[in-house]
Amino acid sequence: MERASDSESTITGVILRPEDSSAGLEPFLLLPGDGLLLIRGLDPQSPGIDKACLTILYADREAHACLGEGLSAAIGGALLPFWPALAEAIQLHSLVMTQEGPRDLWLPWQETSLLVRLFRTDDGVGVGLLAFEEGFAGPSLLQPQRGSEAIARQRVELFERLLHAIGDVVLVTTAEPFAAPGPVILYANAALLSQTGYSYQEVLGRSPRMFQGAGTSALVRAGMRTALENWRSFNAEVLNYRKDGSTYWVDIAISPLQDPSGWFTHWISVQRDVTSRHHNLQHLKNQAYQDPLTGLPNRRSLGDYLQTALDRLHRHAGQAVVMFCDLNRFKEVNDTYGHTVGDRLLVAITKRLQAALRPDDVLVRFAGDEFVVVLEQCGSRQQALAMAHRLKKQVGNTLHVDTAVLQPRIGIAMTSDPLTAAADLLHQADLAMYRAKRQKGDSVEIYDPVLDD
Repeated sequence: MERASDSESTITGVILRPEDSSAGLEPFLLLPGDGLLLIRGLDPQSPGIDKACLTILYADREAHACLGEGLSAAIGGALLPFWPALAEAIQLHSLVMTQEGPRDLWLPWQETSLLVRLFRTDDGVGVGLLAFEEGFAGPSLLQPQRGSEAIARQRVELFERLLHAIGDVVLVTTAEPFAAPGPVILYANAALLSQTGYSYQEVLGRSPRMFQGAGTSALVRAGMRTALENWRSFNAEVLNYRKDGSTYWVDIAISPLQDPSGWFTHWISVQRDVTSRHHNLQHLKNQAYQDPLTGLPNRRSLGDYLQTALDRLHRHAGQAVVMFCDLNRFKEVNDTYGHTVGDRLLVAITKRLQAALRPDDVLVRFAGDEFVVVLEQCGSRQQALAMAHRLKKQVGNTLHVDTAVLQPRIGIAMTSDPLTAAADLLHQADLAMYRAKRQKGDSVEIYDPVLDD
């Protein structure tokens, strides 16, 4: 590689490397054997930085071998006294890195020069240690990979073309660190750009966590971190986010890569888009657990809602309340005027009931003209009765269809015991509802154990 001492791009102690565009594809950010430093201190909101504020966050094994024993003591401390030329280069090139991507530079190091690659990370800058000045007998970890460069480049180009040709996403990251900012992306194939809408410049040097968001399962993320910290492979389906904020599902497989000595050097992630499958499964689930007429949860889903309300009693004092609602004489209307009128009536009643409930309450169409309401965080018997009468009022107390008079009958069951069986609580509300149907006066009844007799 030629070095131009009088180039316009030359600054004191720093000489830019000409860009290599022979491959026509984005190169790997770092190759196996390259050293890596992570530097913190760049403000993403500010174009300028102060080199005195830069600190050394992390260094991998190759970086330690390259820079010597003094690096261990420098980690966590200021970069400027350890390597002044690097601090100056980061300060001068921070804006260019942000706008144009990674920069390759020759920097003085002790009695020789090092070729480094500067690139932005999530909260700082990454420094790849690529090669010593030609003729310098540097560490064997770095020197061999730059011999026979033309042959090596051809192999890498072929490998890149193969990865770009496949439809699945392939990501290669550093092996460490696990703490923030985490492993950084060294390579991404074309499928990732197509899938996410990001450019190479926006992806390289960032953490793969950039694709996660509020909807990504915390349980999956915790499992992924545990696997990585123990150098184990990981596989799961994960909700990811595109650049425009839209979501997609991937089946992700992550595996650690080892060098011949058994040292873990990288992570490779292969991701297949399974969004269509998830949408199909969600559609099938909606069909199985959603009433097609009213859009409400159906009888099959009721057990989960009841159990959730009961489980919450382990953590919060209060009552789990179930209301069983039935429309008296609805069958008469259905038989007289037909199912079309009956269906329209059920949809109208559903809207009225929903308007009376709180956001966290659950309304379920149980069967025919029967509805079940699950109330959470209900404090007392009086509050449950107040809600039942509110439902009656919202429905209209009496609904007239020609000569038929429809009245909602409501049975209430409640418990403060989280060990109550969900089926028992529902049965108690059902018994109370049938008692309400037999009463000539008020059409709301609360379960009483004597009803079991």
